[in-house]
Amino acid sequence: MYIHGLAAFAVALLIQPLAATAQEAAADGIARGYFEHACADGVERAAVYAADTKSLTDITTGATSDTVSWDRMRFEQLCAHPVLYVYHCHTTHDVLTRFPSGSTGSVPGDFGTAAEMEFACAKAAVLNHHPPASLVHGLVTPQGEVIHYGFSTSMRAAIREQGRHFGELLKAGASKSDLARAQAEAQHLFSDLNAKHFDDFIRFAIKTCPNGDIEHCQGLTVENFAAGLPPDDWRFIRVSAGPVVGPAAAEPPAPGRLGPARETPPMKSPAVAESEIEATFAPRSTAELTPETLGAFVSEGRVMVSICAQHEEGLLPCVASEARMTRLAAACPRVKTAILDQDKYPQAKYLYPVARDRSLLLFKTNPQSGFNQQFDLTISSEPTPQLIAMVLCDQVPFDIPSFAQ
Repeated sequence: MYIHGLAAFAVALLIQPLAATAQEAAADGIARGYFEHACADGVERAAVYAADTKSLTDITTGATSDTVSWDRMRFEQLCAHPVLYVYHCHTTHDVLTRFPSGSTGSVPGDFGTAAEMEFACAKAAVLNHHPPASLVHGLVTPQGEVIHYGFSTSMRAAIREQGRHFGELLKAGASKSDLARAQAEAQHLFSDLNAKHFDDFIRFAIKTCPNGDIEHCQGLTVENFAAGLPPDDWRFIRVSAGPVVGPAAAEPPAPGRLGPARETPPMKSPAVAESEIEATFAPRSTAELTPETLGAFVSEGRVMVSICAQHEEGLLPCVASEARMTRLAAACPRVKTAILDQDKYPQAKYLYPVARDRSLLLFKTNPQSGFNQQFDLTISSEPTPQLIAMVLCDQVPFDIPSFAQ
């Protein structure tokens, strides 16, 4: 009996890593098939594979050939799954394509984005009362290679502790200054990881290719870079095994369309399915959003969104919010407006917690990153329609009717 028990235990220990390897191989196959079509237009996309439901969700809200922005609310919902494989595609065809990216500027690098996702899942676990998902990060090249990367156990624990702490602050109703401080600390960590990885790559390239010709430098490979990392390094990089034959590839979104985030049809699971936003409202009407549809709605920029509630400090009733935005958008017909009713969707209270005015969230393209992001006005008084037209529609004063009188 004892010997049989030991044998069963040994078999279980052997099966676990084999099952994990098979699961990763299946996820890689799905990602290869999807990105082969979805990234054919030359811009990056991001998608998440939930191992338990075998479903792939595209969470892209904006993208360029160098980077991608993702729907944070949708991603945090997916964090309820026990294991998530998080992929994005690199679309270039040069020596850097196979390397996870770093950054020293405003454009997010792969390691900084991965850290932000680890943070987000830890925060979501606290707010939604479930264990944090295990994340496996990977990039897919145009040739179908999958490069996995991530963090050491200690680094991942440090990132997740910051996310858990931020979630606890939100649950406790911490002050905006405390939340802003915790968020700034997390953003500083994400930026540091990006910069550290970027600096390490530059040193590796200089050492490997002293003549500076990296495009014709045989030693400049992701395998050599990974092999040179110290055993106790804060990150890891590994190249997946050769291509695997996975389930039928999912159909990509319609050509040229980046959002809204959605399940790929052949792999849709009822547990994580969501309907797309239908732009059926008339011009200048105010849409009513849910937390799930917020990310896709604001992805095009030139947007005002009001989180509203009947009796909540700092928020207006929804009727008053709608009237306010209608008035403010009068000088700029291109501005889209929407409300998000916090009474109807209580989880909305955790959205944009450090924004200066959650009852008037403004979204516009950030010229540094190229993505649409929320920003705050620096004025302390109530904005005017003319100011909104200048800020969101790039109108100069003499183009605005009330200034031309």
